[in-house]
Amino acid sequence: MPMPTNDWLNQPIQPPPTQPPRWPQPDLPPPQIPWDLVLRALPWALVAFGLVFWIANRTPTEQTGVTGLRVLVIEETEQRGDLTPEQIAIFNSVEIREAIEAADGQVLFLDADDRTRDLAPEWARLRERIRSRPPVVVFANPRRAKEMPLPADVQTFVEALEGFK
Repeated sequence: MPMPTNDWLNQPIQPPPTQPPRWPQPDLPPPQIPWDLVLRALPWALVAFGLVFWIANRTPTEQTGVTGLRVLVIEETEQRGDLTPEQIAIFNSVEIREAIEAADGQVLFLDADDRTRDLAPEWARLRERIRSRPPVVVFANPRRAKEMPLPADVQTFVEALEGFK
């Protein structure tokens, strides 16, 4: 009599698809949104979002130490020949001076080696703010100040000035 073989290693792991699963799967309803909870939390979420947005976007009030529009241009006079003709035109531009005067502002052109002890305190504070190499310009009003390299031409200078009027 032949012995029955118990070849358990070659048996399939999963039942064949024709057989029903061993454990019946319950028919679960789809997930439901708890609308009452959502509607109660929504106003508070909007308030929190608005508060975070307000805090992130408020502009800090920077104390610049100036009383009106001030434009300080620092250059190295010995290196003026390295500037483009459009940049040299900035130093003699009537359009720039008229735009600054129209905004009740003041402009000051300094050499990088000029002494600042004889300047008014607000000009000295602006001069101390400069961290880049000349030629550089600082636009300032009572709320904010911006240091940037000397613009490429008069029109770019006037456009940068418009943000500080």
